[in-house]
Formats: sequence, C-alpha cells, structure tokens
Amino acid sequence: MSRRLIIEASLVGLGTALMLVALAADQGWWDRHFLPVFAVDRATMVAAEHTARGLIGLSGAVLSLVLRRPLANALIRATTGGTLRIIVAIVLALGAGELILRTQPPHPHDADPLQQEPRRSADTRLGWVFVPSRSVVVQEAGRRVPYSFDAAGYRVSGPGTAVDPEKPTILFTGESIIAGFGLAWDETIPARASALLRIQSADLAVSDYSSDQSYLRLATELPRFREPVAVVTLFMPSLFDRNLLDNRPRLAAGLIWQPPVHHWRLAALPTRSGTRRGAADRCTAIRSREPDRGDAAAAHPRCGRITVRARATRSELASAGRSAPRCTRHPGHRNRSGRAAARRVAEIAPGQGR
Repeated sequence: MSRRLIIEASLVGLGTALMLVALAADQGWWDRHFLPVFAVDRATMVAAEHTARGLIGLSGAVLSLVLRRPLANALIRATTGGTLRIIVAIVLALGAGELILRTQPPHPHDADPLQQEPRRSADTRLGWVFVPSRSVVVQEAGRRVPYSFDAAGYRVSGPGTAVDPEKPTILFTGESIIAGFGLAWDETIPARASALLRIQSADLAVSDYSSDQSYLRLATELPRFREPVAVVTLFMPSLFDRNLLDNRPRLAAGLIWQPPVHHWRLAALPTRSGTRRGAADRCTAIRSREPDRGDAAAAHPRCGRITVRARATRSELASAGRSAPRCTRHPGHRNRSGRAAARRVAEIAPGQGR
C-alpha cells in the first residue's frame, strides 16, 4: 500500500470518527457531561449544543470528502526535518509564553484580578480577602460606588466605621452578591437586614468566593464574635460551576482543607475575557456522569457544617438564594439589587421571636 493511500485512509478514519462522535453526542450525553449555565435560558443552551454537534459532524464530512486529498498531498511533500523544526518552534513558543505568564502573581482564571477594585490580597488559607482598613470609590455601571473595609476586612458603611464583635451581630458570608458588588452600602443585603432588624451586621463576604471559601471564612471569623445572633449564607445554582474548580482553596471529603492546584497558565488564557467574570462563567464545565448527585452531595456537608457552627454559638442559620440543599430556603435575590433578598432575610427574625 502506497504512502498516499495510508495517509488518505487515516484522514478518512479521522473524519468518520468525528461524524460518529456527532451522532453519539445526543442531548442526553450533553446533559450528563456538561453543567448548565444557569444565567442562560435552557433553549439557548440546547441550541448551542446542537450547533456544536453539527459543526463536529460537518468537520468530519469535509475532512473525509473535501480535504482528504489536499491534506494528503501536503503531508507527502513535507520532509522529516521541516516537520521537526515546526514542532520544536511550537514547543519553544509555548514554553516561553508559559514562563512569561508565570512572572505574574497566580489567581484563578475565573476570578477577577486581585488588583481590581475593590482590591483583594492573597491569603494562604482562604485564597484572597479584601484589603483591610481601606476605602475607595469605583465607577460601576455609570455611577460612583464607595467601598469601605474595616481592620478585619469586613465591608462597612464608610471610613472610620468598624464592626464591633462585642455587640449582637448577624453574620453574612458569601461572594460578591452578599459583598454588594456595584452597590452602595445601604443597598446591600447586610445593610438592609441590619436596618430592618436594628441589629449590627458583619459582612464577611468576599468577591469570587466558592461555597468552600465562604465556609472557611465563616469558620475563621465566627469565634471573634461574642454574641452572634444569626448566620446568613448564600447558595445559588450558579455556584456549582465555581465549586467544581480546584484552582482555589477547597474542602475535600470530611471537610479537609486542600490547597489550590496551579495549572498551566496557557490553559487559562481561552477562558479570560474583558467581562467581569470572564468567559468561564459563560462556558459549560465538564463533569462526571453523575454530576448533580456528586456536587449536590458535596454542597450538603458545607451547608450542614455552617449550621453546626451557627448553632454551637446559639445563632440561627438563614440562606439567601434561589435554592439551598437541606438548608432553610429564602429565595428572592435578583440582579444584585439586594432588596428582595434583604426582605426575606429580615423576615426570619420577627417570625421566630428574636
């Protein structure tokens, strides 16, 4: 068999494999292997998956029927030395790019850079925290938004204000929704709940946190407070994507702390874009064949352990979000306004005699 026939047969085999993959990847396969993007309508996601499936099949057909002979001719003319030079050049370019990227401080590619306002600093146990004792005004969505943080890194109403750990306090933990990204202090969930209940609030939330990081933050800060009245935590389905990542501190089975895994920096480049959270939040995350069961089960111990810690200090637990597995449900937060969620959280106390 001639070299040309071998190359053409290999290309036809590759094209056929692509077409078979497209046929096998029905909707059930996509549902088993990819997380939904909860901010996108399912019909849109299904259409995108069907488009990807069609493009894979079309690529296989074009490779087998149209590009087979041109590619075979190009491969036949290629010399061994020329091919090796191309391979070496590609490897050297990738290596140099990786070394250049490693000169920058590492941070998860799905999270904002730490220097973006409001600034955060690296933390060995938690990943990052807000820079303490700092105030800044940031232009967000066409308006000026002030951010202030006390010496503990909690967001507060303004410069010179601090959370008093000796007073009765409602502790809020979570990510940017609870932290109030893009909102003035009095528009945030902690501030509105505090005003309605007339109880001091402590905003422990930090932008881009996963559920594990939120729990670790609470576990670190809760012992400081003499009279914690309640613990309010956030849960929403879109956290599943973030909770599956290993590029940040996380909890393994038994709630054992695990350090972040630092992957190749080049692999993170396709998921970084000009948006606030990057393309990672808009792309589906590959998962196991039993994703919902595994990740929901992983969420339950964190939620339960937060409950245990809250009750150990005679606090109550509330959850602000659209659904919270095995925790009290308090839906209502929409578009970071904090208003609906704040009302839901605030209704917990009067109904239970506090």
